[in-house]
Amino acid sequence: MNKLVFSLFIALAVCSCDGQYLGGKSVNDSSKRDRNGDGKADVFYEYSKDGYYEIWDINFDGKTDESYFYGDGTEAISSKHDQNFDGYPETKYYYLFGSPVIGVVDIHLDNLYDIYFEFLDGSLVASYRYFSGHHEPEKSYVEKYTYQYGHPVDAERTLVGYSHQGFHDHVENEIAKAKNNGAGENRLMKGNKGAG
Repeated sequence: MNKLVFSLFIALAVCSCDGQYLGGKSVNDSSKRDRNGDGKADVFYEYSKDGYYEIWDINFDGKTDESYFYGDGTEAISSKHDQNFDGYPETKYYYLFGSPVIGVVDIHLDNLYDIYFEFLDGSLVASYRYFSGHHEPEKSYVEKYTYQYGHPVDAERTLVGYSHQGFHDHVENEIAKAKNNGAGENRLMKGNKGAG
């Protein structure tokens, strides 16, 4: 009996892998998946010489809501997310060995980062949010939260004395450091505007 159940499980698992990857290889030639059965693809795969992109339409509206870039393996290198489904990918993550290292968010849709997330061994350890002094940079501040086990444990507010562009540039420097250490990939969602 258990052997039959196990065999059925394996058969279902293999048959349901339409376009998915096992060990970095395509299970079949399909590069699209229809998750809700409406006849329209909701997951797409695009291949390049450096790896592949996995593009998701989460809310089935025909627009890209999430995009992941994988190298030649199965671990994500970077991703972009349109979390409020407005067509603008405001959130981006950079990964190292499949775990997030840095996350950034452009809340105001102005191509300047507003929030910066810092991860250690895949766990969120700190977040920073920029608040503008409204044309008075000396009144601008950053709120920093530190986390343990995914929960905020400490908060501090620091006057930074620089513009929104200054915060963005600081975050870009942090991203460059992470990339120098092997995190991320900068070709994600070519042609789309948004975070990063």
